[in-house]
Amino acid sequence: MPRITLVLLFACALPLSGQSTTPAAAAPRSNAEFARRAWREVHGHLVQAATSAPESLFAFRPTPEVRSFGEMLDHVAASERGYCQMALGERPTAGGAGTGARTRAEILAALLGAAEICERAHGQHDVDLDRPAFGGGRASRLHVLLENAMHDTEHYGNVVTYLRLRGMVPPSSQPAPR
Repeated sequence: MPRITLVLLFACALPLSGQSTTPAAAAPRSNAEFARRAWREVHGHLVQAATSAPESLFAFRPTPEVRSFGEMLDHVAASERGYCQMALGERPTAGGAGTGARTRAEILAALLGAAEICERAHGQHDVDLDRPAFGGGRASRLHVLLENAMHDTEHYGNVVTYLRLRGMVPPSSQPAPR
């Protein structure tokens, strides 16, 4: 997908993040900070969904053809790990298929492990993020980090549907703590 298309898709999704109940933060000062904020918000919602969901939801799949709730979150964890390793210029050690985690505890551990790598990747400066990603050809490290945030957002939409099918309110729709 051409770089401009990805940027436009991500920019179009930004107004949706304005529907959040969290207070508005100051505008990002750099591309690195923008990418970090976008990823942290959706990653936080995914972790909160995994934390608050009952263990029985992890095996739930709305139809036989789709991933279960747990498989969806495991896929996100594996993909985050891979994207962020590429954004660090490293060979990915995980693919998008998943880590094999199935229980809430295993999936949370996978998500938190991926977050450690992603925090390192997002800790790079703008000049580093302009460098090519591992195996990315012309794709910059920033491009890969934004792609990761978009991928997480796509699957968070799936998670929202799974939660709502079970009568739960997704994290992004919950009132902000006071």
